Amino acid sequence: MSISTLCLLLDQSSLLEGLKSHHVLQSLKVEGNPVMAESHILRAISSVLPTLCSIDGSSVTPKRSLQPTEFQRMCKKQLTACNHLQNAFLKALR
Repeated sequence: MSISTLCLLLDQSSLLEGLKSHHVLQSLKVEGNPVMAESHILRAISSVLPTLCSIDGSSVTPKRSLQPTEFQRMCKKQLTACNHLQNAFLKALR
């Protein structure tokens, strides 16, 4: 999934406040934004986006990797089981 938002931010607090609600964001483009002139901004961005892997196309090491939730693991198992049953059923029809 990709979400793009064009926004020109002039101060660090506006940028960081806006990013907090996107805590699972993995890629960010901020090139050309005046706030990027502040020397410590990349460290601040990394602190509010622990899963960030890329800023302006350059790799960064995420502080936390995305792990599937228990619900997501359960859904994946159910889909796999359903696919196996469907394949067995179709094979039996042949």
